[in-house]
Amino acid sequence: MSTFSIRALHGPAFPSFARVLFFIGAVFDVFAEAQEMARAAHKRYPFVEG
Repeated sequence: MSTFSIRALHGPAFPSFARVLFFIGAVFDVFAEAQEMARAAHKRYPFVEG
């Protein structure tokens, strides 16, 4: 029989869940910033295609 309790064998799930949520939020933030930069570039150079 092990002397460790069952809770000692499992780490808390919240930090990994928070890490995943942080990563998803960072990805959305990068896309939002890229879209904002594209709008600014289009405003500055409205007739350039690409």
